[in-house]
Amino acid sequence: MAIYNTGDNEVMKFEYHGFKFEKIIEMEELGVRFTVRPYLKNYAATKPLFSVLIVDESYLYDNVINDMTHAINEWIENETSELDKVFAYLKEI
Repeated sequence: MAIYNTGDNEVMKFEYHGFKFEKIIEMEELGVRFTVRPYLKNYAATKPLFSVLIVDESYLYDNVINDMTHAINEWIENETSELDKVFAYLKEI
């Protein structure tokens, strides 16, 4: 679901293992910027977990999904509490 779309930018919310994130896709002069950050109430203050400038399709298919998944899993492991993980797990079942 798109949160907003401004022509050259699109922001979408998604869930991964019960945690909410947003992906930001921005058209830039040299390529397409793909950014993922936690979706929090004060989302403007959250720093990106993953950001990459994609300049061709070969990089898109080879690396982006694996690198993004690794960054999200690392954030879940290091930046969330056990209670956050329990809550997220229970939302998923």
